[in-house]
Amino acid sequence: MELKIPVLKLPPIFRKFLSIPLSTLYIPSNCKQVRKVASDYSVGDIVSQTIPSKIKFFDGKTRRSVLKKELIREERYESAVNPPGTLALNVFTMLKCNCVSTYFIHGEEDLVPLAVGVEKGGNIAYGQPDIGVVIIRTDRFYAINLIKVFKPGIVEYAICNCD
Repeated sequence: MELKIPVLKLPPIFRKFLSIPLSTLYIPSNCKQVRKVASDYSVGDIVSQTIPSKIKFFDGKTRRSVLKKELIREERYESAVNPPGTLALNVFTMLKCNCVSTYFIHGEEDLVPLAVGVEKGGNIAYGQPDIGVVIIRTDRFYAINLIKVFKPGIVEYAICNCD
């Protein structure tokens, strides 16, 4: 099914900026998972499974490789579509309307926490590939200033309901 989705697009020049740790980086010792770290929100499949958090965002992929369904342990979750490199406007609505603690994002979940920052703020945990976990404190001011560089647009996105 092909969807046309109103989005805010991240300009390519900023992808490199957002790929560096934006706050405290926790590096696990002896190649084990980071311990004694918790956050309000977690982003990414592996981080959401290993870091205690109130709200989790996952997309069923890690480093663009599809994970097995068994790894997604949550029984109840809401779904939303967020194409890669964008922040879909429906995500803002989803976060306002739902009271679940887990969200499955069709597409890419990396930028979804910006919507959380605009609305609620808090600590967000996300993975820094091959290094560790970053915990960043965000608030409305920080999130809105980041979103200002995004460009509005409409993206066609194909969603597959395949299992």
